[in-house]
Amino acid sequence: IDVSSDARAFQARIRAEMHRLVRAICLRDFEEGVHSLRVSEEPWTADRLETAAEPYLSEVPEPTFDHRARLASMTQISKLEDHLWRVRQTLPDPEEEGLWFAEGTVDLRQDTNPEGPLLELDRLTT
Repeated sequence: IDVSSDARAFQARIRAEMHRLVRAICLRDFEEGVHSLRVSEEPWTADRLETAAEPYLSEVPEPTFDHRARLASMTQISKLEDHLWRVRQTLPDPEEEGLWFAEGTVDLRQDTNPEGPLLELDRLTT
């Protein structure tokens, strides 16, 4: 089975995983955030995620994860090569400037039907 064969369902799944991560960051529930990520070579821990989110949460101390954060335009999914995608999610901020992002990859080159989340977080950045 190739989970990416139905492009619409695949993109919806990626957006849902990214939204779960962003919601957890906004709520400062870093343990939940880690559970929304695929285990990679350098697994994320709650402490590592909290450290990565610290600059964002310092600048945006009370982010609101609402319907605006879930708009399709806030998530960009770009195919890099066969079974490899770059995902970029704009993080919520009160002024809606869109300066902060969560960036990650979905890599299905070794396994087109992995168990658990598909999203591997690379970084939180401006």
